[in-house]
Amino acid sequence: MRFPIADLIDEIKCYNYLLNILHPDGLKCPNDHPLPQNQAPHDTCRSPIMDYKCRICGRVYNLFTNTVCQQQDITV
Repeated sequence: MRFPIADLIDEIKCYNYLLNILHPDGLKCPNDHPLPQNQAPHDTCRSPIMDYKCRICGRVYNLFTNTVCQQQDITV
């Protein structure tokens, strides 16, 4: 497998690479509502990993929502 390490060093290229791998049909909310093309991010404090808020149901999601990379709450 050819691994694009040179592309992954750049944050934007890495984000786009992960977006294509994790969401080949495009980013959408956990309730399957599509992300409108003109929608601004809900939160940009971790740019380029931005949070979006669904205009239909209000759920907040990002690149890692509904993937194995999603942050999990761990109770000790």
